[in-house]
Amino acid sequence: KNYFNLICLSKSMKRIFIIFFIVISSCSIDTSYDPETYDYEEVEKEILLTNISFSLIETKEDSFKSIKIIQKDYLIENPSTGSQWDVSVYSHKKISEDAPAVILVPGGIGSKKDLLNHYGTADKEISIVEKMVSEGFIVLIFSAEGRGESEGEIDYNGYDDQDGLYNLYRFLVSYENVDEEKIGIVSFSYGVAMVSGMLGRFQPEILYYIEWEGPVNRDYVSTGCTGGVVKEGITCDSEDYWVEREALRFVPYFKIDHLMIVQTEKDHVQDINQHSLDFNNLAIKYLPWVRVNGVDNSINTEYNLENLPVLSEKEEYQETILEAMKEFTE
Repeated sequence: KNYFNLICLSKSMKRIFIIFFIVISSCSIDTSYDPETYDYEEVEKEILLTNISFSLIETKEDSFKSIKIIQKDYLIENPSTGSQWDVSVYSHKKISEDAPAVILVPGGIGSKKDLLNHYGTADKEISIVEKMVSEGFIVLIFSAEGRGESEGEIDYNGYDDQDGLYNLYRFLVSYENVDEEKIGIVSFSYGVAMVSGMLGRFQPEILYYIEWEGPVNRDYVSTGCTGGVVKEGITCDSEDYWVEREALRFVPYFKIDHLMIVQTEKDHVQDINQHSLDFNNLAIKYLPWVRVNGVDNSINTEYNLENLPVLSEKEEYQETILEAMKEFTE
């Protein structure tokens, strides 16, 4: 009887061990990727010569306090996929001469609606777009491939999205009352992958690029190769996927006058601010003008985690972005 009980106990322990092993195995990360030693592929400049195909869908007029805002909604074709993208351009009704313009790129795999949220905490009645228009900017927002009301399949900020974004830049260059010498781009979070890929591959000469808390390689995007904003079935060893989507690969090829990295003390996703540190310390090796946060900080400065200048409160970041936009275009 004791022998029988011992055998049953042994079998039970064996089952427990097997279950424990399966659970541990499922939690482990099977990857050969090492962000410390990884070498990025070189980037060749690309040229897009197709005509810009677009149609004006609707024109609206609205007002905020004394500001008259014109909103024009377009469908603009992504030349790489043929998909129609949902795009809106906002401008001040009283614009009488060429004005600075900006493209806003949403975070995650968000749509243009994400960019109509309220501006900071000082005035919850005005959106980010309305605030920028009130300061004299023409603002373009959009939904990328397969997002919001746009056609196609979600591309997770890969080449198709980058091609579409470059096409929007071309559209904005020739847009009425836009000063083509004063065009900039602002991205939020994972939007850094789309913008960086576009800037590195097509190398347009843009006045400024401002990015907020962007995950700049696969380790940050996938939160340590465990998930994140990643297509199902992708691991950190999926080279064909990641070669399109890591911002750090493209930074040395930017042709921009100003790069500003906006980082708060407590990041909206990452545990530490290493991603912004990596972006800055790489960019200063290749670009003429790089700064972390506002005018009080020096340009082209290498930092570590202890002295990286960060914003003390998250609510400050939109004001920091707007002040930099004015700084670069005045």
